Amino acid sequence: MKEILIIGAKSDIAKAIVKEYIQTNRESDVKFILCARNSYELDVFCEDIINNYAISCEIKELDVCSFATHSDFIESYTNIYGVIYVAGIMPNQIQAQDNFYISRDCINTNLLGAISILELCAKKLENKQNGFIIAISSVAGDRGRANNYIYGCTKSGLSTFMSGLYNRFNLQKKNIKVLCVHCGFVATKMTANLKLPKILCAKPQEVARDVINGLKKNKSKIYSKSIWKYIAFVIKHMPDFMFKNFKL
Repeated sequence: MKEILIIGAKSDIAKAIVKEYIQTNRESDVKFILCARNSYELDVFCEDIINNYAISCEIKELDVCSFATHSDFIESYTNIYGVIYVAGIMPNQIQAQDNFYISRDCINTNLLGAISILELCAKKLENKQNGFIIAISSVAGDRGRANNYIYGCTKSGLSTFMSGLYNRFNLQKKNIKVLCVHCGFVATKMTANLKLPKILCAKPQEVARDVINGLKKNKSKIYSKSIWKYIAFVIKHMPDFMFKNFKL
C-alpha cells in the first residue's frame, strides 16, 4: 500500500484534498494516514473514507511542534508515497506583536514543524522512483503586510523551503513532485471570524481541485484562487512609496 501522510488532517482544506485525490486518481492501493495533535475529531471522517470509498485509512496522533518525536514517527512507515502538510495557525497580529509566545507557536507550527517533518519524508522518498510532497502556504508570505506579517513570515519561509526542495530533487534527477500552494482567502474554521470579500475567497473544495490539478500537471507552485497570482504579482512589484500606505 502506498502511504500518504496528511499532516494537519483536521483542517477543512486537508479533508477536501483527501476526497479530491480519491475521486480523481481512483487508486485502490493507497492508505491515508490522518495525522493531528488531537485526532479524536477525525473518527467520522476516517470512517467515511473507508466505508464510502473503500480506501484504507487510519488516524495517528502527531504534534508538529514536538520535534523530538518526528523521526521515530516517520521511520515507523516503510512505504511513504506522499505527504501533504496542511497544519497551520494564524494568530491575531496585535496579540502576536505583544506576546512572543504566540509568535513562537505560529513559527513552530507553520514553519519549523514543516521543515522537520518534510525533511524526514524527503529522505525517505529519495530512495524511491516516484512520490510527492505538498505544502499549503499563503500569499501572505509573498510580501510582508502590517496586518499579518508574523503569520506571513512563516509562510514566506515555508514557500522558500519548498522551492529549495523542488530544486534539490530536480538536480538529483529524482521523479519526486514538489508542490507549494499559495492560498489567498479560504472560507475555513480558521477564517470564520474574518470579513472576507467573497469574490476573492475560495472554498476548501476549490483549493483541493487546484492542488490535485497542480500535482497532475507537475507544477511546483500554484495560486488558489488563480486570481491571487495576479494580485500577488501587483503586491510584490508595488514600489515602496505606494506600498507603505497599502492595505488589504
